[in-house]
Amino acid sequence: MKHQKATPTRLLRRAEVLNITGIGAASSLYALMERNEFPLPVKLVPGGRSVAWRSDEIQAWIESRPKAELRQEEVAG
Repeated sequence: MKHQKATPTRLLRRAEVLNITGIGAASSLYALMERNEFPLPVKLVPGGRSVAWRSDEIQAWIESRPKAELRQEEVAG
């Protein structure tokens, strides 16, 4: 049985989430969350306004994205 090294979960701030996912704008990120198509953030301090996203949830979202299909003219290149 192989042992895989577990990656510790980190908390990612918005700029890092946008960079990692390739989502271009915060407004797009919040629109995805509003449609329940993106993980919700966690509050960093109870009663505070600062939030961050769990890295394991962001990674799972990335892995759930369908692969892009190339058009025939792109394949023929």
